[in-house]
Amino acid sequence: MQRLSGLDYLRGISALGIMLFHFKLWNYGIEPSESVFTRIGMYGVSIFYVLSGLTLYHVYNEKLNSSLESILSFYGKRILRIFPLMWLSSILTILIEKRFPDTSLLFSNLSGLFAFYNWANTITYGAWSVGNELSFYLAFPFLILFLKRWNKLYYALLVLSFLIMVYFAFNVISPSVEFIQQWDLYTNPLNQFFLFISGVGLGALLKKMDILSIQAKVVLVISLLVFSLYPTSGDRVQLVVGVNRLVFAIASVGICAGIYKSNFRLPSLVNRFLVMLGHASYSIYLLHPLVYRVISKVCSIINNKFFEVPVPAVIFIASAATVSFSYFVYLNFETFFTGLGKKFPEKGRVKVAGKVAVADYADK
Repeated sequence: MQRLSGLDYLRGISALGIMLFHFKLWNYGIEPSESVFTRIGMYGVSIFYVLSGLTLYHVYNEKLNSSLESILSFYGKRILRIFPLMWLSSILTILIEKRFPDTSLLFSNLSGLFAFYNWANTITYGAWSVGNELSFYLAFPFLILFLKRWNKLYYALLVLSFLIMVYFAFNVISPSVEFIQQWDLYTNPLNQFFLFISGVGLGALLKKMDILSIQAKVVLVISLLVFSLYPTSGDRVQLVVGVNRLVFAIASVGICAGIYKSNFRLPSLVNRFLVMLGHASYSIYLLHPLVYRVISKVCSIINNKFFEVPVPAVIFIASAATVSFSYFVYLNFETFFTGLGKKFPEKGRVKVAGKVAVADYADK
């Protein structure tokens, strides 16, 4: 069965963009909100959320029902998909930084409970978004149930989640305070839930709609142009407040919708590389700070004893090392646990117009 290659492409490009954004940030400092790089760094995770809801819908819509068995099967698969790599990343972070966290932080992170009360305080860099995903997964079976039986309730939740995002954009996050100082407000899962529930809605809506590939490409191009060219200035907080927040959130949804229905496939070599990135996207996302830390330490030793390693070379080496190591971890670590997840009872994979949808970071 043919995969939905476009979703792999987008997932991989988003992970790569977030990685490069951080590498650039750590070497050259933050760029203002008008920078496309900053926008990718800020909204790459938002695209992950939309993709997560969209593809989870297709994979689990026909498998999930109101039975306890199907719900527990879903939760079991999600635990095996998310927790092992998060645990590995946390252990590596402790070893590399040589700093043991306090007991409460360690427990909240390893148990996943940080997702519900301490989402901004994580051991692993970037794990806040994994915590957001965990809270979304908790709600997902009920969203499916609502769509099947009480779709008006689903749409009421969709509207409510949008209004909550609006509330955060206009009343909670201040445009006059630097973004980093409002990190715990921005990373609140309530502020992000609209993106996930929109992805679920896209899955339900677009599955039934017969949209021409050219129409989807138009949506994709318009969304990309808005994402890249919409005028903003100043600190990156301007990307997540007021009307700007709504524009970029909707553009992120549009990008996912457009690429989902475009039905295009790139040349073989590019296709294989982007699909590989898509497979390894979860590892790239969680492990790139650790790989960079190791590479930068090695380069620092070289700088002190031999010759100066240029910053662009450090970024290139760290990028290549991250992608290689992440794909190795995907093949030899992630797939082991997702293979265990296949033992949970289910009805089988879901065909979507003769293709296979792959959930969030790659649900296998």
